[in-house]
Amino acid sequence: MIDQYVSPAELRRLLSALTVVLGFMAIAAVFAFMIVPGQRYQANTSDESAIVAVQGESGWLDPTDYPPAKRLEIPPIDPATVMSPTPKLLARGKELFAKNCAACHGNSGHGDGPGGKGLNPSPRNFTSPSGWKNGTRIEDVYRTLQEGIRGSSMVSYRFLPRRDRMALIHYVQ
Repeated sequence: MIDQYVSPAELRRLLSALTVVLGFMAIAAVFAFMIVPGQRYQANTSDESAIVAVQGESGWLDPTDYPPAKRLEIPPIDPATVMSPTPKLLARGKELFAKNCAACHGNSGHGDGPGGKGLNPSPRNFTSPSGWKNGTRIEDVYRTLQEGIRGSSMVSYRFLPRRDRMALIHYVQ
């Protein structure tokens, strides 16, 4: 019956092509259903358990302060350790101020640093109680260090760890 539509030589050629296509499909199916999932499984297996950090309520925990280690539990940081100016925090704040702030704000914080001479608006005079954009409270100065001040040359210092930003706040205050 099919002989009236296709010659025997043409039928052999079509069946040969169909066999090649079905063979490629079988190889692709084996690859898709057996080899790929096996490779994915091997890549994601590990005998180590996940590192679980202790979550504190303080919001002051900086993951860069405690690099991950196998089976290390990170203790929460007590906010009281960074909310009050201790000699250690003030010393760290003085060091950070000299590295990051003194160029514009001056060594004494009067806004007269060599880098701030051409800035408009001029850098903040920390000794003057007026004119603070965000305020003088710890939260306000922290926000300034976190976000910077738009329309001025005060950039964000988000790259500093939170503990260092708190030390800097205490030194400036």
